[in-house]
Amino acid sequence: MKGICKFCGQEKELIKSHIIPKVLYKFAENGGVVEVDVKHTKINNNPQEQNGHKEPLMCKECDTAMGYYDGYVNKILNIEIPKLKHTKCLLGTPCRSLTADKYDIDRLHKFFISLLWR
Repeated sequence: MKGICKFCGQEKELIKSHIIPKVLYKFAENGGVVEVDVKHTKINNNPQEQNGHKEPLMCKECDTAMGYYDGYVNKILNIEIPKLKHTKCLLGTPCRSLTADKYDIDRLHKFFISLLWR
């Protein structure tokens, strides 16, 4: 679908982009969600609503640029943070600390700014 990319402002072919990055959705513990298309006898491993709502928001280049930040946060949230020991508790909930000497805080800031933008 052709339209104006909401990120770069250029008229380009738009792809369906995650409004909320899929890194923030927890996948089902018993495997991925699939969509069965009986009409075309195929299985879609990435259905529209599997991991969040998607809209024709950005061009492929801009979506890929956002993916740079999404991928980094995915690594931190799903791989690095679970390995950290909790250092304090806040209202009974264990908390872990990320420090600028071990993580790219600028990249994290840009990810969270991208959430506000989307």
